Amino acid sequence: MASTPNSDFPTSTSISEASTIDAPSSVHLLVLAHGMWGNPGHLAEMERIARETFTSSDSKGKDELRVLIAAANREEGTYDGIDWCAERVVEEAIHRIQNDEHKHVCKFSITGYSFGGLVSRYVVGILAQRGLFSSDPSSGSKADTSEGISMIPMNFNTFATPHLGLPRYSTFFSALSHKLGPKLLSRTGEQFYLQDKWSKNDRPLIDVMSDPSHIFYQALTQFKQLRIFANAVNDRTVPYVTAAIEEEDPFLEEDRIDVEFDPKYNPLIVSYSKAPKHRKKSTPQPSKTLIPLPPFLVKPFPFNILIYLSLPLLIPLAFSIAFIKFSRATTRSRARIRALEETSGSRSLLGALGALEWKLERGFDNAVAEAINDPGTTTTARSSPSPQDTTPLTSGSSTPAYTSSSSKPLSLDPESKSKSRDAPTFTPLQRTICVRLNSLPGLKKEIAFIDIIDPASFATKTNEAGKSGKPQKPQKVRNSHATIVSRDVKSFEFHRIGEGVLRCWAEGLVV
Repeated sequence: MASTPNSDFPTSTSISEASTIDAPSSVHLLVLAHGMWGNPGHLAEMERIARETFTSSDSKGKDELRVLIAAANREEGTYDGIDWCAERVVEEAIHRIQNDEHKHVCKFSITGYSFGGLVSRYVVGILAQRGLFSSDPSSGSKADTSEGISMIPMNFNTFATPHLGLPRYSTFFSALSHKLGPKLLSRTGEQFYLQDKWSKNDRPLIDVMSDPSHIFYQALTQFKQLRIFANAVNDRTVPYVTAAIEEEDPFLEEDRIDVEFDPKYNPLIVSYSKAPKHRKKSTPQPSKTLIPLPPFLVKPFPFNILIYLSLPLLIPLAFSIAFIKFSRATTRSRARIRALEETSGSRSLLGALGALEWKLERGFDNAVAEAINDPGTTTTARSSPSPQDTTPLTSGSSTPAYTSSSSKPLSLDPESKSKSRDAPTFTPLQRTICVRLNSLPGLKKEIAFIDIIDPASFATKTNEAGKSGKPQKPQKVRNSHATIVSRDVKSFEFHRIGEGVLRCWAEGLVV
């Protein structure tokens, strides 16, 4: 069922470089989950920085940290839905744990990038449902589960993850994606746009995963550290509001925002505030093109003119190719899902939680009926906390130990809210999900402001070849979604901008 990891990418790495004799017998497993259409190579920089962080520090007397980059859902496998992708990651992790001779995995952490963050939330639900989490560090091999595994949940982190699903904007592309996304991205697309009917009562999976009465939410509360990373601006794939679990976007008018960068972990910010009106920008303005082109189409004169002249032909051709590719991938995904449902049945968490969901809903309905019939003996259910009017920017961890917040919590003026056509539109369900997730105890948010590429900071191919001696203007980051995790530094040098974010993540892990 799960695809075989490709040997081109590392699937697991031991961070400890001690000898077999001196190496600690206890292991802290860190699982990394890539995003939609992804592969383990996308998290290579994340794995590298984690390795550097924990080999350079004093590891004596500490558990050995090992990284498993989940490989079972690479590329088209991500079409199969949050639930089935999570089942594969769990099986991959358990296989790794059980085949690691002379080592006992006693601690567990997981980090998900983009779609991988949603997968990670489902993964921890499976592990908790199977009884593989323990708060007792001495439980060890005494675990009474069928897998013989007992782990302390340590760190849960996500990067640019659509926790609220994908929001709607008042643009043609957003309307088109909401129409075609659920059809062209198979089960995952339905879940992204909350169009799926995951439970027996037709609730979307993202809704169920945010419900405090369900195992997914309860599993998150067991982690010692719960931290999410989000892009403030320029994330065309997973916007700020859904990645940061916020109903409002204070960064819509980024030209009117002053940010203070973290001196150690740039481009993370420690505070932000409204800029004075009509101020004159002191920073150099990025160069702009008539129509933003993908990097592989950015060519020097006169080839750029030819490309622009060809756009009326290239754009329809690109859309046609993408439509065919997505349609075929969705067809293959639907076939895989049917096979999985036939062979797995109740053995998966889908079957177990589907039945549990039905019982919970029936229990809730009965409680409401009893309350109506006998108002003198009402049953008080857990009430969702009211959403905060504003959420100050906070960040912190055991290492590095710091807490920061904006000097004045920032929210958009009512006038600017009503006029901004860039503001997202949330459904009532998405707002409910937002309130629930913000009530998670100990939730910390880190915000990256990735706006401009300064050529002086990166050696471009043109400069290396010496073909151009002219100073290059700063350029606008087209999409910061890949940059926040330094997804492909070999092809795009500017992706190294995200290294500060990754170092903050790695140095903040509780081990």
